[in-house]
Amino acid sequence: MKDVILPDAFKKLCLRLGQDIDLELATPGITIFDIALGGSTSQEAAVIVAFIDQLLGMNYSPDQMKSFWWATPATVVFYDGVDVVKFLTELRDVASKPPYTPASGQ
Repeated sequence: MKDVILPDAFKKLCLRLGQDIDLELATPGITIFDIALGGSTSQEAAVIVAFIDQLLGMNYSPDQMKSFWWATPATVVFYDGVDVVKFLTELRDVASKPPYTPASGQ
């Protein structure tokens, strides 16, 4: 997985998943996805969605996905690659909808 190049938008997302995330998650109604995608433009969200689609389409093993995640700048830890896939899948789904991408017809 050393050949995986993180787009800048995904790096920024990872940097938002830092040490103080537990304090932010203590706020009612705030999810890890709100934090990860917070401040992302619609163009960045589109890049993130495309990158995650490409990554998940490669059918990497759970161990490879765990290694991929641990090599990102995020300090949120997943101990199982299956959890990485679940997180990325839900992140992609959230980033694919408003407010991160324009509603259809706009």
